[in-house]
Amino acid sequence: MYFMLTFKLPPHKGEEIAKKFMTVSQSDLATKGPKYVKQLHIFNVLKKNVKSYSIWEIDDDKVADGLRYIYKIVAQYLPIEGVKALIEPLMTMEDSLAIYGIKMD
Repeated sequence: MYFMLTFKLPPHKGEEIAKKFMTVSQSDLATKGPKYVKQLHIFNVLKKNVKSYSIWEIDDDKVADGLRYIYKIVAQYLPIEGVKALIEPLMTMEDSLAIYGIKMD
């Protein structure tokens, strides 16, 4: 199952957030995470506020555990003033069409 993690980040906290990212990404939490959770991509949008989107894949039978793991990562950033995070489930087009009884060939 896929999930999108969206961070909204205040630009005036950019240096603090960048340092936190480097610390978290090199920590045991990130480098020795469970095999059933994969971070596939990270995208950033630089406008008035910075948005960061990351796409995660969690094995279907480990979704609850996988989400707890992602929230542990998110929790590292929340003490920074102005940081907001949202995790949303995503569906593939094939899964979306299946709701209406349509199969993709």
